[in-house]
Amino acid sequence: MKRTTILSGVLALMLTAIGIQSALAQSTMRRAYDDLEVDIWTDRDDGSNYYEGDDIYIYFRASHDAYVVVYDLDTRGNINLIFPEEPGDNNYVEGGEVYMIPNPNADYTYTLEGPPGDEYLQVIASRNYFPVPEWRGPVNVYDKERLGVEFDGDNQEFIASVNFKFFPQNSAYDQVSFYVAPSSYYEPEKSDCYGDCGQVYIDYPNGCEVYVDGVFYGYAPLYVPHAYLGRHRVTVYWGTSIVYNDWIVISRWDPFFVYPRPIWVYDYCWTHWYRDYHWGYYSYYDHDWDRRWDRYPSD
Repeated sequence: MKRTTILSGVLALMLTAIGIQSALAQSTMRRAYDDLEVDIWTDRDDGSNYYEGDDIYIYFRASHDAYVVVYDLDTRGNINLIFPEEPGDNNYVEGGEVYMIPNPNADYTYTLEGPPGDEYLQVIASRNYFPVPEWRGPVNVYDKERLGVEFDGDNQEFIASVNFKFFPQNSAYDQVSFYVAPSSYYEPEKSDCYGDCGQVYIDYPNGCEVYVDGVFYGYAPLYVPHAYLGRHRVTVYWGTSIVYNDWIVISRWDPFFVYPRPIWVYDYCWTHWYRDYHWGYYSYYDHDWDRRWDRYPSD
């Protein structure tokens, strides 16, 4: 999840009294402590997908006055502090009021960058003061030095470990998760490769120009369903800057991923999306985008 500034100015979260939406049913993994309860939900109904590039609005409410932290585990495997905005900011909230992030007067948005996968929002509330974790900027799940928590590949166990380490045990908590689906990927209108061909998937940054063997193919994220086997030169431009320029080798058995980001981000994405995606399930000429990018079909 990326915070995008719309206008310059002072950023502030404001108390916003609004109606409780039906999307409250999204909440999972909730726990009350004594008579303190906390709820978190988003602007979409339970079961609805978000798509790469969508903005998201987050809501939370504590039943009593409390100290609150909201954080996010995104599809890249990064923890992001959502509320308060900075570790040193005030995180005291009034009971019974609904907070909206960002509020209607804010000069920024939260945008879901992807890649595809499950994303989690966690809220913690306690009547007793506790320090906000020093999470300045994204903190990757593999950054054990900053988190002091071992990531073993299970998101829910990792979140439970983070909650245990950073927050008091006399806390109420709630969680909401949702799926970030792929946006419609560019595909060439036709391919002159038939027979033994391979596939190439070129991921982020969004909107980069992609050249294969010196020929412009489109904009990232880019999926090429039929490419000649063997060695090819892939170059990815962001404006006039080259963000990727290397040889790739395409085989007929597995898609080749061009992922110009830190290797630990790729490892996380491979574990939580790429590895379980059944690339050959839909034909090249099936243009049902919502179905094409479904996860591995269940029996």
